[in-house]
Amino acid sequence: MRKILSRAAWLGLATISSLGMMSASVTVHLTPSVGTAPVGTTVTWTATATDSANSSASFTYQFSVGSSASSLQVRRDFSSVNQFPWTEADQEGMYDIQVVAKESSSSATATTAETFIITSRVTGSSPVVSATGHPLVALYSAPPCPSGASAQVQFRRTAGTYWWVTPLKPCNGTTSMNFYIAGMKPSTQYLLQGYVYNGAHQSANAPAYFTTGAVPSNVSIENFDISTPEQYTASPIVLTSPTSGIPFATDSVSTIMWYLPSATNGYLTRPVPGGTFLGVFDDNSGIVGNRRLVREFDLAGNLVRETNAAAISAQLTARGTDPITSIHHEAFRFPNGDTGMIGSVEKVTNQGSGTVDVVGDMAIVLDSNLQVKFFWNEFNELNIMNQAVLHETCVQGNAGCPHLYQPGYSVANDWTHSNSLAPTPDGNLIISIRHQDEVVKIDYNNGNGDGHILWRLGRNHDFSVQSNNPYPWFTHQHDVTFQSNGILTLFDNGNTRIAEYGGNSRGQAWQLDETHMVATPVLNLDMGVFSMATGSAELLSNGDYHFFLGFVNNDSSKSVEYNPSGALQFEEDEPQDVGYRSFRMMTLYAEF
Repeated sequence: MRKILSRAAWLGLATISSLGMMSASVTVHLTPSVGTAPVGTTVTWTATATDSANSSASFTYQFSVGSSASSLQVRRDFSSVNQFPWTEADQEGMYDIQVVAKESSSSATATTAETFIITSRVTGSSPVVSATGHPLVALYSAPPCPSGASAQVQFRRTAGTYWWVTPLKPCNGTTSMNFYIAGMKPSTQYLLQGYVYNGAHQSANAPAYFTTGAVPSNVSIENFDISTPEQYTASPIVLTSPTSGIPFATDSVSTIMWYLPSATNGYLTRPVPGGTFLGVFDDNSGIVGNRRLVREFDLAGNLVRETNAAAISAQLTARGTDPITSIHHEAFRFPNGDTGMIGSVEKVTNQGSGTVDVVGDMAIVLDSNLQVKFFWNEFNELNIMNQAVLHETCVQGNAGCPHLYQPGYSVANDWTHSNSLAPTPDGNLIISIRHQDEVVKIDYNNGNGDGHILWRLGRNHDFSVQSNNPYPWFTHQHDVTFQSNGILTLFDNGNTRIAEYGGNSRGQAWQLDETHMVATPVLNLDMGVFSMATGSAELLSNGDYHFFLGFVNNDSSKSVEYNPSGALQFEEDEPQDVGYRSFRMMTLYAEF
């Protein structure tokens, strides 16, 4: 194996080595599980670090990947895990794999990199279809296509007529074109047809076929029942993420189309356009539910990128703010490749009645290299004396609460319990603060803002409301997001309203006039039951609304679709599990 660094790798090495020159005794070696591999193969890289001056030294490791066409990017940030499973499923070529080993007690570092050659699966002029580690996902590989053109794969059941499509990919004239084919039924044969579009000209590859496998017997997918199926819809895929268990997707008439078995120790938060998925997960520390990882998976279930609360906290403390103890409720991808998320912050402080343990939150944006770009710490921005509206607390070990780390405390005031973070049409951010019954708009300004509060939305806050409803405002809400038409959607769990007046949870859509500070409900739909926690909301391309009731009767959940007149169009029940979010999608490539 040649040890050749790309220019970006050498630059990274020079920077990192300058920080670790206090100790020349630390060395690290990097070894792949195979010598070479075709596109789509998982190669496990193992780093072995030693300190000749300290035989008992422990290390954390950071893995990065780059190619001749791209600079190094961190794929797994500093953690105690010394292995990185890498799957290059896009194109063949020469890649640089770099590892930085940091000695835990002294912070001395060592860096090394290896080159690795990924080969093409295509040897002739015809496409090749390969099985992956996922029985419902294939890898379609086609010959190179002219630079400036684009390629796509369409696929359908050989016995069917409905065509599914992958996103378009640009051709470069040199490397093969590779596509995950996902959204297929088990044990079914499919016809795959690749196309190349070059201006007004369209050409087709030779047709190919693939037969999916069965869902393995050791894969346990939540029971579901589609009591109200939908035969014709703009969003035929229903992606559901339980709070514990395997995320899965069905079509709108009750057939399993996909699942993610590697996500059992956490939950998905958002699909990413192109066909990957973000979520928050436990690390390997042995504390169940600690949610200290953010992971991104591809359609075949392979790890794409990962960071963790400790690596993020090291960056936060270096910038003079609090560390985070977990990552929870939210991770989403900006169009520019940045990633937004929410972390918990635990502090011992006074909320008006003596010193107590308090859990608040922090909005965080990481750049495409998993480095902190922006943070918004609620302990610095909100009034600590405004206790949780319903005086919620977190007891150590309770579901829905972060693990508590302050010595001597097993109960903390659950002050804010923020549960969604999303971009606004004007380049700022909104954060849903559940236990304050409010949504706050933060000055982000496309990464250049100072974080000051632009407005607060909710009862007794900055907006007046145009409604005849005696209690129009949301409370203890989830999944507050702006839709493409500027409408704000959310799931109104309604805990505070229901405690005061009774009733059910609601699905809501709001029109906000930010000039005159007027909020007008566009939709305020009674869900018929109380979902005390979790939930999601979205506007579909056909004008209908999709809502997810994630916590019904403590043991079940359901996805529903209503038209703007309030008529039920679709219902999928999960009678034996609590869910976090669900999404309606055109395809699994996150086309909504």
